[in-house]
Amino acid sequence: MKTSLLILSAALLTGCGATAPHAQAAPFNVKRCVNMGNALDAPEEGLWGHTIDLSNFTRIRAAGFDTVRLPVRWSGHLDDENMIDPAFLARVDEVMNAALAADLNIVLNVHHFEELMERPDAYAAVFLSLWDQLSYYYQDLPARVSFEVLNEPNGALHGAGVRQLQADAIARIRAHNPDRTLILGGENWSGLDSLDTNLRIDDPNVVYTFHYYQPFDFTHQDAPWTGPEGPRGVKHWGTATDRKKVRTHMVQAAQFARAWGRPVFLGEFGVYEAAPEPSRLDYLQSVRSEAEAAGLGWCVWNFTATFPVFDDQRKTWTPGHLQALGLSER
Repeated sequence: MKTSLLILSAALLTGCGATAPHAQAAPFNVKRCVNMGNALDAPEEGLWGHTIDLSNFTRIRAAGFDTVRLPVRWSGHLDDENMIDPAFLARVDEVMNAALAADLNIVLNVHHFEELMERPDAYAAVFLSLWDQLSYYYQDLPARVSFEVLNEPNGALHGAGVRQLQADAIARIRAHNPDRTLILGGENWSGLDSLDTNLRIDDPNVVYTFHYYQPFDFTHQDAPWTGPEGPRGVKHWGTATDRKKVRTHMVQAAQFARAWGRPVFLGEFGVYEAAPEPSRLDYLQSVRSEAEAAGLGWCVWNFTATFPVFDDQRKTWTPGHLQALGLSER
């Protein structure tokens, strides 16, 4: 990784032209992934109960995960000229270097850019500037690092607007990363149906993603951030109808992948910890196994803090969770 942003501004002035030609599609080797959320995507790392312990990456790899997804709130660490804070960038570098040293793939994204969702016309230029900077700065990273262009477009960012913004960002990224794998999530929080409305682009190194928290009343029961209108009370999961619905949805995603000739990645799924533990484990096992049966790579939310599969205080995996994910501690 580059060590300074001092030469970045000048380089960007000359580096963002037409999209470079592509080589043959690179393999997408993300199969078993865990999200490192509630850390670098918080307003400040640690504020949401998770400061990334670099030693955990070897534990993650030893359990059988091949990838970590790294959500990052870049928009919260910009100066008056929309340049990324070098100290924050150095922290992200530290985390990424530790993950790579542990033999993990990385999915790096732009997460929680809430201003962009509320006022896309006002913040589109800031978003594109972010990718100008990140594409240049990270251009020498190994191919095992993928860029996810934008996490969960929502709110006022939808329809043709989100598709155009994704296309513009891809053009900026391709100026310095002509063949890197890029991951695209669609509108309305990147739900399953967003696969059908997402950007279609003639680029062999684009992968599509969706997030799966159905049924929301079960997966988010008693989650405090859902507000007073959010799902409350104890809800169980695991009927034959529940399982059939998961299978149908994973097959739907796989059919999209075959029809469009691009991989599809289940970028988030999980259950808030207030749910009854047997149902929570049953759900994780069902979604994971049906995704695998459909040929989809998956990424569980979350390593620790909320939706935890790991207890970062005790330094132990949450009982039953590795087994539900088809993994085991070594």
